[in-house]
Amino acid sequence: MLNVVRRNHLPPTATILSLIRQSSTNMCEAIDLSKVKQLQTPAVAYLSQLFKENQFEFRLCGGAVRDILSGKKAKDLDFATTATPQEMIEMFDRNDVRRDINSQTGIAHGTVTCRLFDENFEVTTLRIDKVTDGRHAQVVFTHDWKEDASRRDLTINSMFLGMDGIVYDYHNGRQHLDRKIVRFVNDPAQRIQEDYLRILRYFRFYGRIADDTSSHDVSTLQAMRENGRGLEGISGERIWTELDLIIRGAKKKQLLTTMHECGLLSHIGFPPVANMEELGAVCDRAHPHLDPNPMIFIASMLSGEEELARLRKKLKFSNNDNSIATFIVRNRHIRINDRRDDVIETYEDVLVMTFRKDHNALTCFFELMKYFGDVRAIDHFKDYQIPKFPVSGKSVKEVTGKKGKIIGSIIDRLFEVWKESRYTMSEDQLLTKLATDTLDY
Repeated sequence: MLNVVRRNHLPPTATILSLIRQSSTNMCEAIDLSKVKQLQTPAVAYLSQLFKENQFEFRLCGGAVRDILSGKKAKDLDFATTATPQEMIEMFDRNDVRRDINSQTGIAHGTVTCRLFDENFEVTTLRIDKVTDGRHAQVVFTHDWKEDASRRDLTINSMFLGMDGIVYDYHNGRQHLDRKIVRFVNDPAQRIQEDYLRILRYFRFYGRIADDTSSHDVSTLQAMRENGRGLEGISGERIWTELDLIIRGAKKKQLLTTMHECGLLSHIGFPPVANMEELGAVCDRAHPHLDPNPMIFIASMLSGEEELARLRKKLKFSNNDNSIATFIVRNRHIRINDRRDDVIETYEDVLVMTFRKDHNALTCFFELMKYFGDVRAIDHFKDYQIPKFPVSGKSVKEVTGKKGKIIGSIIDRLFEVWKESRYTMSEDQLLTKLATDTLDY
């Protein structure tokens, strides 16, 4: 059962502003919203005026504030309000504002989605997470902005921006943003225990915000070490969403190393001792301009297909992602075991053999080259015409008069002969060799 703290009558705006300015913990600064084009739209203007006319406080919240203060375009505009979900529903219906009537889970947690000028906006009632189990929360609605800010994960995500340009900052989020440091709101252990996925969110935002790869707060790292086991109860899909974003970032090597040192990777499906040395080597080779798939870095930390299968069972990444990682762990030995001077020939053999069995494996092949950072090879194979083995089973039967499984063995032997010719022999040449030479098959 959700409880609602009763809304008091709002004091005049001038009084509110004077109270805000008396406390540095409530106001960071006032910014010029005219320069924030995302907020200068008919939809935002209408929504802001609608809440104001109905005497509800209404502010931009969370990541959108963080991005705007960083000079970036916000991915989504999410708002917070003192209005309860029922009050919002009644207000929107009175004013013929379209809303999502199917999201009962969102409404239960205070969020109502409305649509204006072909844009969707989520507006959420201020709330307190009263009871949490590490994944879900039972919420109590409130009108206290600081209480709502205090339930959020990171200080940089706990700020609000009023439609008058005032930034409401209760936990030094702006200071941390300016200093490019990432901190949990108040006690790290408490924030983590409310939702263990916040461990991975911390690393994701650290990768985006921090300049220094080692400016982690000691108490934060300790809290993650002590609570990492909680990640085992989080769904693989949610974990993979965060991990994928971490790996796509520029600081993947340092962040994954720190996660490993804190004992976190083993709680999300990786082996207890992941191959961090190989990860470092691949990160150094696979430059961002190659646009490497995240799975090449996943594969680098694993010893083989068994570890990959266990990881997939936990993270449930896609068939395509699994194919890339599988291809790499099966074929990365080629650069170690093959002593030929020309690496192009080594890759050519892998490609022709792979394409013979699976015409959809070309993407995997290019990711293998990215794994080794082989720019010359990648450029070579961009316009490469893959040789097609010219001999069919029917032709072999006609020449040899044989049937059954032996035909497959003969074709495999002819393929090796074709390979030794660097894929230049024609069907006639191969069949002539079959007819005139004694081939061991």
